[in-house]
Amino acid sequence: MAVNCLSQILYKDLQQKSDEPVSQFLQPANSIAIELNATGHPLHPNEFNLHISRGLKSEFRDMSWPVCQLNVHNVFLHGKLNEELYLSQPQGFVDASHPTHDLGDLHFFLGIEAIPHSKGLLLSQSRYISDFLKKTGTVDCKPDKTPMATTQKQSAEGGAPMSDPTLYRSVVGALQYATLTLSDDSFAVNHASQFMHAPTEVNWQLVKRILRYLKSTCTSGLLLEHSSSRSLQAVSYADWAGDGFDRKSTRGFAIFLGPNLISWTSCKQHIVARSSTKAEYKALADASAELVWLESLFRELGYPLSSAPVL
Repeated sequence: MAVNCLSQILYKDLQQKSDEPVSQFLQPANSIAIELNATGHPLHPNEFNLHISRGLKSEFRDMSWPVCQLNVHNVFLHGKLNEELYLSQPQGFVDASHPTHDLGDLHFFLGIEAIPHSKGLLLSQSRYISDFLKKTGTVDCKPDKTPMATTQKQSAEGGAPMSDPTLYRSVVGALQYATLTLSDDSFAVNHASQFMHAPTEVNWQLVKRILRYLKSTCTSGLLLEHSSSRSLQAVSYADWAGDGFDRKSTRGFAIFLGPNLISWTSCKQHIVARSSTKAEYKALADASAELVWLESLFRELGYPLSSAPVL
């Protein structure tokens, strides 16, 4: 799993800047994957990739290491086989004369554009968002300054059902990917995701509001700045009983590595909190678990934090 997560990117350490070989960085990745599977961390593999991507891009930009992209050809077999199967090794697997394809400096990773910046590295999804707006027919829509109205109350009940619920699910699913570099629309997208089972025309209006907001922010991105700080700080929040239908609270957190935002979330809590204190403590517990995991991740990669995480 770890090899698959890191196979598309290679961080080269220039010999004049460090005496540590690259293998010392790549080797611990396998042990991380084993521990991750053993502990049953709830992250989806794609989220695991992005946590590593944002965190390590921030760390290596601080060290002024060039970030290069490497294409590794993989073969996956799915399903059960009742017969014996023999495979020959692909070219380059054991033959040093056939190296893997070096794609040069990093430009795209998981559909995210990496743009060099005077302050560091800018992660942008402007191309993805532009193509998405064209696909949904909203490329010429009027931009909106906010992704959601604060006074608008959405509910699973009320409003005429959508004639094409598949369209709603498809658009909202694509919107979730747009939150990888735009954290400020996470709450609105998560809210829209709660009505995927039976969307109504009222819910669809919320989705169109998010699309108009993306229109105004499609050129924005996530800037990973150069910084000597190697400390984790987190902030969390809880909206007690914010959903008037099921009375569940919404929790969220944002985690920074130095000045750089590397992890965030906004979603409903699984339980109904009887008090605002319980909702806030649950949000703190979730943020603490994420901090502990990220601290362990950097330690096992050989880059421990300079101080204890702060929440």
